[in-house]
Amino acid sequence: MTGREFTNAELIVKGETHKELAQTLNRSPATVRNQIQSIYEKLAVSDIAGLIEELRLAD
Repeated sequence: MTGREFTNAELIVKGETHKELAQTLNRSPATVRNQIQSIYEKLAVSDIAGLIEELRLAD
C-alpha cells in the first residue's frame, strides 16, 4: 500500500466518510472512492471491517 493509500485507510477506519475524506485531503469524492477500492483489492477485503482487521494484523 502506498503512503497515500495508508492515509486514506487510516481516516476511513477512524470513521470519516468518503465525502469527508475528500474534503480533508482536498480530493474529489470519486478519486477517494477509487483509492479505497484499490486498497480493498490490494488487501483482499470487501468492507471496512475487513480493512480494520488487516490493518490490525499489520501492526
